[in-house]
Amino acid sequence: PPGVRAADGEAGEDGAAASSPARPKTPPRPREPRHDVWRLPVYVRDNSERAAMDAADAGALPSAWKSSPSHGHGELVQHVEVRAVTRASAVTVENLPEVDDAAELTYVMDFEHTAVGDRKLMPLILRNHSESDVYVGSDTPWGAFTVVSAFRSVAPGSSETVSMEFAPTEELAYEETFTVKTSMRAIRVLLKGVGTSPFLSVTPEDVVDVGDCAPGETSRVAMTVTNPTAFRQPFVVGVRDVSHPGATRRVPF
Repeated sequence: PPGVRAADGEAGEDGAAASSPARPKTPPRPREPRHDVWRLPVYVRDNSERAAMDAADAGALPSAWKSSPSHGHGELVQHVEVRAVTRASAVTVENLPEVDDAAELTYVMDFEHTAVGDRKLMPLILRNHSESDVYVGSDTPWGAFTVVSAFRSVAPGSSETVSMEFAPTEELAYEETFTVKTSMRAIRVLLKGVGTSPFLSVTPEDVVDVGDCAPGETSRVAMTVTNPTAFRQPFVVGVRDVSHPGATRRVPF
């Protein structure tokens, strides 16, 4: 009907077409060097009491250790102070959030909900903060994740963008740790995504009846497209397989 025309769009949670342009992100500044100090206790024990130590599980602790506040250690002799400076990584991923309190430098790339059989691309932007070229490679991700573009060396102070793809084949929650190997250090990227089967509901269903309409007049009927899922879905509305009665062969809808 004239009220329904071919259109491309994206259905939001409320069923309305929506678009949200991506805002440019400011590259994060490298973190300042961190100075750490540890105090390590040093204990001394008599090797002749090793057998007694093995029997500690039975409650028979060596007599020299019974007075120690920390059972299982020998006599406390001294502490050793260890100092270290932790510097920021020379290579970082500037467009992904970093995992807090991770044992190794790890970022998260979340593809969120993606339709089964469809594919979604996301950029991985590597920034070189050092004063020399950084050579980049990676392992091969498994499952639904793929490295689309090739890794290249990154010049000092510049960045390199690598495209990652998520193409789910089942309705599952996918998760994989992907390692980017550079000449400076290794960077871990936690890849995440959920495969879903999308669907849209249309009202009225199956048939849109515009009723009787005299030649030369126009009749309009509203058709509503609703997205009942929790994620946005692209859609296309069009008219096809229309008969062309009359000498003018004009499309009536």
